[in-house]
Order: sequence, then C-alpha cells, then structure tokens
Amino acid sequence: LGDQEGRSDLAPKPAPDMLLHAISHVGVGPADALMVGDSESDIASARAAGVFSVAVRGGYCDGPIEDLEPDVVIDSLHGFAEAVEAWRRHG
Repeated sequence: LGDQEGRSDLAPKPAPDMLLHAISHVGVGPADALMVGDSESDIASARAAGVFSVAVRGGYCDGPIEDLEPDVVIDSLHGFAEAVEAWRRHG
C-alpha cells in the first residue's frame, strides 16, 4: 500500500479504501488477496475489505497481535510461505 498512502482521495487505514484500490489496481478482488501487516490499523483494514489478514509479531501493536484476531500470525516474514499456504486452504 506504500504508494497509496499519500493519496488524499482515499481514506487512511483502518478504512479499507487504500487496500481495495490497490488490489483492484492489480486486477484481483478481496477473496484473491491477502494483507500482511504489523499494526491494529493494518488488520482492521484487511477485515473491513474482506481480505485475508496476516499479522507479523513485533510491529506497531500495543498488545498481543493475536488479540486483533487476524487470520494468521507469523513471527517474521520468514513465515510468509506458511501464511500463504493457510490463505490457500482458507479460500
């Protein structure tokens, strides 16, 4: 979402606007996308957009990231392949 964050015409996270714009830009829908994030606003944005959420521990979350109820929690991006497999099983 990096290139979308400076756009004034899209509501900021946790609104789903930037995420929905980004995934439509690449030609997929919410069911065919996943969001990797490390903050409450990332996970809330994914949930609001109907996108599978992957939370990475150690980011910008004040409490346990599991409390945000993401679809999958990983310790680092080294666990990304595992998260993609979980997303594939989910869909």
